[in-house]
Amino acid sequence: MSYARFGWDGSDVYVFRSTLQMECCGCWLRKRGEVAYFSTTAEILAHLDEHSAAGHTVCDDTLAELQADAEENDASIAAALIQAAAEGRKVYR
Repeated sequence: MSYARFGWDGSDVYVFRSTLQMECCGCWLRKRGEVAYFSTTAEILAHLDEHSAAGHTVCDDTLAELQADAEENDASIAAALIQAAAEGRKVYR
């Protein structure tokens, strides 16, 4: 699920949730080729604060939707990470 995409309402970030993490895709705060994966809503919200501090546009709706979905997302990602570890699957961080 995408919470923000480049250009949506002026957004400078592209944030989405996959099964095992949330990602700041194409993150401008990382070196080229580095990924920005997060396991909890608190982690990605702190990361988005860094974007705001750098002068990047992070829409209020993005923050509100992440906060509204926090409990469900955090529980689902935690369960998926536990299952992946039990199955010996590599998890990228």
